[in-house]
Amino acid sequence: MFDKDAQKSKEPYGSSTNPSSIEIGTQLPVNDADADIELQRKESGMPPMDEEVPPAPLDWDHPDDEKNPRNWPFIDRVFQTIPPALFSFVVTFASPVYTTATQQIQDEFNVSFEIALVPLTTHTLGFALGPMLAAPLSEIFGRKYVYLISFALFLLFTMASGLSPNVTALCIFRLIAGCVGAPALAVGAGTISDIWDTHKEGGLAGMFFIMSPFLGSSLGPILGGLISYHQTWRWTMWLVLLIGGPIFLWFIPFMKETYKPAILKKRAIERGQKLPPKPSGVEAIKKVLLVTLFRPVHMLFTEPIVVALSLYTAFIFGVLFLFFAAIPYSFGTQYHFDRRQSGLVFISNVIGIILGSMTFGIIDRTIYKRRYEHAIANGQKVPVELRLISAMVGSLALPVSLFW
Repeated sequence: MFDKDAQKSKEPYGSSTNPSSIEIGTQLPVNDADADIELQRKESGMPPMDEEVPPAPLDWDHPDDEKNPRNWPFIDRVFQTIPPALFSFVVTFASPVYTTATQQIQDEFNVSFEIALVPLTTHTLGFALGPMLAAPLSEIFGRKYVYLISFALFLLFTMASGLSPNVTALCIFRLIAGCVGAPALAVGAGTISDIWDTHKEGGLAGMFFIMSPFLGSSLGPILGGLISYHQTWRWTMWLVLLIGGPIFLWFIPFMKETYKPAILKKRAIERGQKLPPKPSGVEAIKKVLLVTLFRPVHMLFTEPIVVALSLYTAFIFGVLFLFFAAIPYSFGTQYHFDRRQSGLVFISNVIGIILGSMTFGIIDRTIYKRRYEHAIANGQKVPVELRLISAMVGSLALPVSLFW
């Protein structure tokens, strides 16, 4: 017995199989089952068990996921389509609303007719600058907050425009108002795509959204002429606030987020899931600049179809906004129309926009739908050029209307 104890005492420290005698830092032998699992994971291309697995990309739980805006009840989808349409209406309504009162601006600020029209130009210029910032922000923070924050700023700078002490301040405030109001125009199409299937009801929803800004820009001079006939030009700015303010306050509590990544990110946080890694710092800024700024500019100069459609759209908008400046002046000087009568001339624009939108809706529900269903039935890819049928009809009607 004593010999056995003596023999144990001669064994080196740590050679015992007793776990309590294992030195710190000594690696335990791997269990055979664990070794088999590691081998199977390695053969299947899976990472080792002790290696952190990156989170999977976020996606809907299933095709009928209730969080997916396209699966919302029909009435909810209709209701969520209204805010971007009305925001676009108000923003474009504000652009030419004062043009029938340019004579008042000339008299108050002692400027020429051309200078009195500069606020119209700066506001329209803001429509070109604003989307360059709105697009990346909507991809980072979602569409809802871009709408609400930008529209609130738009109302704020519209109020500042009405309080302008001189024409320089009016031009600057109108430029900023156009910039911060433009997201409603730029992000609205994305909202329609989030909520509706563009091959089904999405065409009619898109028609409603597209009609809103054109109606706004045509109704602006009409109501602006009626207001400025009885009040000063500053009341045209107050009119924008009286229309846009209640719309903004009404939709604050009811507007929902429709952008898929924003919805999935919020749900993942609520569930305690890990979010996929995102670039940070310089890499994030570089990605935003590359994707949202440089890529569109690159496409504008390298893609023929983009160049053609951009030039055509720019020409149409140029003609439309040319009317806002030319009609009050020409009808006032040649036919001695007052501000109220000059504004009423734009009723013809309103009628044309309604007829054009109805034409688009009819073509979408007949020709486009029939060709789309035929392509799907034959396993063919639906050509995107089918959406240009309405534009082809309009391209023929436009020159006729200009020389009527």
